[in-house]
Amino acid sequence: MDHFDRNSILCDEQHGFRTKRSCESQLLITIHDIAKNMEDGDQTDIILLDFDK
Repeated sequence: MDHFDRNSILCDEQHGFRTKRSCESQLLITIHDIAKNMEDGDQTDIILLDFDK
């Protein structure tokens, strides 16, 4: 993961498996974005993928 961090390969929204970030922190951001869209009357589309080793 150091290579990805040093070369800014991953976007800021990528939280899982990154230093000082977690799936939980991404979930909080997602919930905030959904709530804001609901307040603004905007549509939210979500695609969830779960890859297993």
